[in-house]
Amino acid sequence: MTGVIRKATLLVALGLLAATVAMAGIPSAAHSIISKTPPPTVPIVPLPAPAFIDVMGTDGTSADPFGTFYVYVRDIGDFPVTNCQVVVDFSGASDILLSVNGAPDGQVNTLTTATATTNSNGVAVFTIAGGGMDLGGLATGPGLDAVTITACGYLLANVSAAVYDLNGMAVGGSPGVSSLDASVLSTDNGLFGGPGNPGFQARCDFTHDGFQSSLDASYASTLRGYGTSAVGCP
Repeated sequence: MTGVIRKATLLVALGLLAATVAMAGIPSAAHSIISKTPPPTVPIVPLPAPAFIDVMGTDGTSADPFGTFYVYVRDIGDFPVTNCQVVVDFSGASDILLSVNGAPDGQVNTLTTATATTNSNGVAVFTIAGGGMDLGGLATGPGLDAVTITACGYLLANVSAAVYDLNGMAVGGSPGVSSLDASVLSTDNGLFGGPGNPGFQARCDFTHDGFQSSLDASYASTLRGYGTSAVGCP
């Protein structure tokens, strides 16, 4: 009986090994990390829940680096997956459009997607510029987790997106992040804000805490002061 058990254990181990080998090089959501931590810094800190990314304006030349984030693509063995196309898809965030111009080197944008390829360390870098289609009180817009991130066609995560130029695409991509966006935010927070409000709009949640409040206005005001998102995205 002991021999039978030993043989069965060996077969199970071989089966697990074969499955692991077969999945080597395939992105694993459990092992991949979406983070604001730049390489080679360790430890890599994942985005906290609820996971948010930020859609920024520009300084007239390049997208605001405040919004930069990193996708560390790993397989089931926790090994980097290199030369893998990573897509951040905003199709579910119908209130945000991306800028197709001025994307960083290695990143390609359409109106609804940003695409980059992992490097030799399995890392894809994103800095996404765009604008909201919001003139204040826009009722249509997603709550949490409307943006998908895939690697080599495999789903890694659903995240939420805040957009600093709230009225950017509503007024033709200009004038960037300004006091006009503060007015839009105030209107939206009055209509949709508050803890647990079913009208919550992720685009206005700059503190990334799942609520709309005056804290978001304060956070947005601080970023406006930097001027790095002061130019809109045509």
